[in-house]
Amino acid sequence: MLVQVTAANQFFRVTDSTRRWADVISGNGAHFLSAAGNRYNANGQKSVYAGDTLEAALAEAAFYAALEWQERVANSWVTWANGAPAIFSTPQKLWCFRLTAPAAVIDVDNQNSQVAFHHHRLILRNPSRTYLSTQQLANAVISIPPPNAVDGLKAPAVRCRPQYNGKSHSNFLFVIRGQQLPANKVDDWDLNIEFLPIGGGPVSSATERIDWENPVFSFANANHVPAGLAAAFSMPICFT
Repeated sequence: MLVQVTAANQFFRVTDSTRRWADVISGNGAHFLSAAGNRYNANGQKSVYAGDTLEAALAEAAFYAALEWQERVANSWVTWANGAPAIFSTPQKLWCFRLTAPAAVIDVDNQNSQVAFHHHRLILRNPSRTYLSTQQLANAVISIPPPNAVDGLKAPAVRCRPQYNGKSHSNFLFVIRGQQLPANKVDDWDLNIEFLPIGGGPVSSATERIDWENPVFSFANANHVPAGLAAAFSMPICFT
């Protein structure tokens, strides 16, 4: 149930391409969310989300990039009257970091955790963007009083295919109780997430459907890519 995080653990996060390192570990993105909050934090809670694998972080980012493009398509028929843009591409930045101080988190997918916090594993994998149950679970976890207080939680990476590339993928929520998450940057990469029509080819006036579940990831510098990844590749993500 309790997971100890050390400086040996690497974490990955994707942000808007304009973000600086200070933004990545500030927790302000979660703090200033809309009233609905995020999967595990309510509005007004400073916290940092990160994946324990590259795939977990990339899948999460691609899901939200897809939602933004879908909203742009839906917002105004006038905007799209003269045709769609040729490229559905979102510039992002991928970060890798390590904590500089040990942290203890609760693995909420563990059977002992289910008994202790009275939740069902189903809520952890619910594809809905209604987050009341998971926010309530997170509040229970981070409200554990000293001396047993913890620094956050570990949960399944909902947007990443289970065991994709033969790995287990998890997302971590680190609660910020000070100024920022105590962490050091390992590296960062400029990244683009692109969505193509089903069947391939460029977006055109004949395009009927975009393949939202299979985005293409490409790194701006082909000579500077994360270990184990190609300069450009496709990876499936989960919408349901």
